[in-house]
Amino acid sequence: MTALSAGWDADLHTIRREAGRIVQVADDPNIEVPTCPGWTVIDLLWHVVQVEQFWHQIVSRRLDDRDRVVFPERRSDYALLHWTMIGARDLVELLTERGPVVDHWTWIDSAPDGWVARRVANELTVHRTDAQFAAGKAVTIETTRAIDIVDERLGWMLSGPDGSPPAGRLAVEVTNGPEGMVAWERAVPELTAPTRVTGEAEAVVGRLYGRPIVGAVEVEGDEEGLHQALDRPR
Repeated sequence: MTALSAGWDADLHTIRREAGRIVQVADDPNIEVPTCPGWTVIDLLWHVVQVEQFWHQIVSRRLDDRDRVVFPERRSDYALLHWTMIGARDLVELLTERGPVVDHWTWIDSAPDGWVARRVANELTVHRTDAQFAAGKAVTIETTRAIDIVDERLGWMLSGPDGSPPAGRLAVEVTNGPEGMVAWERAVPELTAPTRVTGEAEAVVGRLYGRPIVGAVEVEGDEEGLHQALDRPR
């Protein structure tokens, strides 16, 4: 866990809470999800189920290779609503039993304790906003969680190798941290000029994840390079 992570217990709570919120707003499985082009709500639910199933198998079987994960067949629309909730419950129970120590594959080498719970909590939070956008509901992310999402996004997901030239530096400033400004600086190879992103936490999440979350965000520098970096495949 990092200094800016919400914490193990908060992450476990968030997984179940956000799964429930996704299901609550998934009234029409056939409507399009504007923030996930080409997806309907049912596609979003299936993706969330796959996320839950993926990490449950990785942790429960202590897999050292993600290609060994076997996904179940996709179920009917309404079964996926149930699966979303059951998947979150089962994953939280498993993580609670196993604890935060990482002894299996993750996207990064030497993952810190609590890595999976944080990853799933943050991903489900972002996908909950997708479900809300699809349903035309108001979208908010609590500040602590939003700062955690920004911190993770700027870590293993976005940073480039150390020693990148000054032109490839990204500075991100969240203006409403618990004790004021929270700032990061990262090497991002796609940037051709020093670039700065400034705004309140949930609006910065929106900018870094391409979600139209309400709030002013100021971007100075290489916006095209930043867009390319955010679209970088894992």
